[in-house]
Amino acid sequence: VNNLPVNLLPVGYSSQSHGQSSYSSDDLPKTAVLTLNQGSNVKSMDFHPLQQIVLLVGTNMGDVMVWDIGSRERIAHRNFKASLSNEYTASVNRVVWSPDGTLC
Repeated sequence: VNNLPVNLLPVGYSSQSHGQSSYSSDDLPKTAVLTLNQGSNVKSMDFHPLQQIVLLVGTNMGDVMVWDIGSRERIAHRNFKASLSNEYTASVNRVVWSPDGTLC
């Protein structure tokens, strides 16, 4: 696994078109094409705006990962722990790429 540097910012981008979708659950694909082992439950995903095979994932255990879907390899991984105690983890409820894809 290549651990490339990933810029993580806890900032939202108001110009981004991500958000509530007008699609219904009937519009979603019914067949899984690929399964990636995250190690914990996925809370949020976002595909790179320019390289659609690059997937950003946030989990309920505080992990943020970047995957290359084409090769099925994890490109980067960061884990966030609460600073008060090692017993607590930070759930990553939303991940999103910046509009140009340079930050997540």
